[in-house]
Amino acid sequence: MYKSKTIVIAVIAFFFSLQQSFGLEHIYNYEGVTSQSTEMAAYACDVDAFPFQGNQLYLNVKTKATNANYVAIAEDDAVMWQIGTPGAGDENFFWFDVKINENVNAVAQIDLQFNGRTSNISASFCIYVLKRNTDWLQNSSWVQIGTSQSVPPNTETVMIRSIKFNAADYIDPASGNITWCVYQASPSDVAVDVDYVGLIVRDSFMCNPNASPVYLLGDINQDCYVDFDDFAIFANNWFGDLSDIALFTEHWLQCSDPDNGGACDNFWSKHTTGIWYETSYSNEGHYTWIRDFGTGSTSRFLGDVRMVLAAIQQNSSLRMLLVMARKMRLCSTMVWAKGIGM
Repeated sequence: MYKSKTIVIAVIAFFFSLQQSFGLEHIYNYEGVTSQSTEMAAYACDVDAFPFQGNQLYLNVKTKATNANYVAIAEDDAVMWQIGTPGAGDENFFWFDVKINENVNAVAQIDLQFNGRTSNISASFCIYVLKRNTDWLQNSSWVQIGTSQSVPPNTETVMIRSIKFNAADYIDPASGNITWCVYQASPSDVAVDVDYVGLIVRDSFMCNPNASPVYLLGDINQDCYVDFDDFAIFANNWFGDLSDIALFTEHWLQCSDPDNGGACDNFWSKHTTGIWYETSYSNEGHYTWIRDFGTGSTSRFLGDVRMVLAAIQQNSSLRMLLVMARKMRLCSTMVWAKGIGM
């Protein structure tokens, strides 16, 4: 007999995996923007160094785009914003202010795109984003997104970097403003032509009136978002009926070794992904299993197991989360750590 039976339930990993599913996409670029616009702006800068190390003198020139410049970078075409060489020892730095309309908490990912070319020499480009409500002069205020990219001479190159986590760190919740930049890091004194600048906001608004069902299964409160509000409802309802826990306990005690057949075949299933395996804590074997109670009244909050199994089968990242969760004696959606000695 086990010293104790510990059931650890954590649907957090699963809800996070759903939040990485994208709903609507919103494209923001400089189409229709003019030099008089206040919410959207683009600047070509000449810098001695970046980040600025707290020294404003490192920003030599900051020139706002003209109406013609905005037309040039609004579309991916043959018309370009041509930036002359910044001078010996200096680099190009492009500053972009953008206002987005999405709720900050609904933003799942932001893709930053810059199309450009250099003249007669290869150069390295980096994309940075400014933390909201911080001093742009300070090094710690800027965060590089992804890696640098080499742009060959006289060849238009598309550079896309994505903010995949913590988008709220960069978007002002009151105004929706976000500031990002493209730094032509090396070498110095390079002429750059800019063809297109834009960003795509991918939100986690996940309702489709033309689909069936309209709401995702994880959207328990049907507000079109899969988030901790849904988790709270799920947690509150978990084993809300004592008959559920009685049935669960009955099945739990009858199966001492899910790999050993017999009675276990009636209650446990080994998933085809093969993520179940024996681990050892002290001298006792411990297993992590997904339990499917089938249909009926006991499936009110357990019936989504089928959905979870499908998600696991299709999502290698989620499978890895489950493996790590087991190691940490935590569990993901509908997963129980079996027989952990206390």
